[in-house]
Amino acid sequence: MIGAQRGCLRAGGRVDLERVSTIFINELRAGMLGPLGFETPEVIEAELEQVAIIKAEKEEREKLRLEKAAARRRKAKANRK
Repeated sequence: MIGAQRGCLRAGGRVDLERVSTIFINELRAGMLGPLGFETPEVIEAELEQVAIIKAEKEEREKLRLEKAAARRRKAKANRK
């Protein structure tokens, strides 16, 4: 159908698949076909799990940083007395 609409026909009315494929890929890359996603539900779930792990690690690092800062303040306050 794309080949016929775009004039990508060979002798005998056969579609020139290489030419149609090139048009399709170029339009896909240019965003002319709209937003498309190629992820499967499994890939999305794996990414969400990875994000949750990274977020938990970041929160843990922040918690440790705050605890160390509080300990330094307590130590500095004790040294002033």
